[in-house]
Amino acid sequence: MPWRPGGRAALASKEAGGARCKLAPAQVAELEAVLDAGPASWGWVDQCWTLTRIAELIRREAPGQRC
Repeated sequence: MPWRPGGRAALASKEAGGARCKLAPAQVAELEAVLDAGPASWGWVDQCWTLTRIAELIRREAPGQRC
């Protein structure tokens, strides 16, 4: 029973929303390594990455980059 016009196809998952990544592949790899090291290695006492912490880390490590 279709819930909307278009049936199951209309309910299928779409691609992730939001802006496209502006980082080069090498920058993505560097960010992954930094995040894998964990928040404690950057001075936070717990092991919880938050968007605020990630943004702060990017501002610290890549001045002039917008996040």
